[in-house]
Amino acid sequence: MKASNVCVSKPNGDANCSGDFSGPLALKSSKIQVSLTSFGSEAGCELVYLAAFTRITSYLGWIKQNTGVEY
Repeated sequence: MKASNVCVSKPNGDANCSGDFSGPLALKSSKIQVSLTSFGSEAGCELVYLAAFTRITSYLGWIKQNTGVEY
């Protein structure tokens, strides 16, 4: 696990499934996206495992440099 990852346990117990990659993780109260799906357990998405996301703030410099988008 890297500092650029966020691990979460989803309330309904499911984990990231195949094809979920790059899906958002957002703060429900403010609708602010904080990360993108990175990886989940190879055991399947129906089991209660942590889901790993990539922390967007770890890449803001790269995003600005490569897209010109200000944050």
